Amino acid sequence: AFGARTAPVEDPVSATLDEIKAAAERGLPRAQFQLGLKFLYGEGVEDDIKTASIWVTKAANGGHSEAQYFLGMVNTADDPKAASEWYGKAGEQGHVKASAKLGEMYSEGKTGKADYIRAHRWYLQAAEKGHVLSQFAVGSFYENGLGVEQNFFEAAKWYTKAANQREPQAQVNLGNLYLRG
Repeated sequence: AFGARTAPVEDPVSATLDEIKAAAERGLPRAQFQLGLKFLYGEGVEDDIKTASIWVTKAANGGHSEAQYFLGMVNTADDPKAASEWYGKAGEQGHVKASAKLGEMYSEGKTGKADYIRAHRWYLQAAEKGHVLSQFAVGSFYENGLGVEQNFFEAAKWYTKAANQREPQAQVNLGNLYLRG
């Protein structure tokens, strides 16, 4: 709990700013991340990007996957290597969007040469959890033999999953697979 209130530690969103600060100072990563966001957006405190960065980084280093994903996003444009490291930490914890971003980074060669085997691994992790664009990407990898052996049945399986979530390009690609037999 955050001090005298009975708000659970897992839910600092419903806690007061003082309770979040106290929990963050005690080393609780979720509270650290919430406090970092409060400083970033000036919610109840003066906005301060340096202080925000300190708290978000503490949360990320403490294993908070959402903070790790956040740092991945922040670093994507200027430091793709750092972004991929943060996405990797979050992805290893099952963070779906981080896994999808890693798939994208590896497939597009944003950290060096394109690595379709790694890209497929990360896309597959996100696709298995229902991430529609990752399902489409996995289908495309199977259709084109990128990082995996070409397999039209697997391509159709993943395109179908994405098409069922109304992904238009997956619907087109699935139709083309059926058209070509």
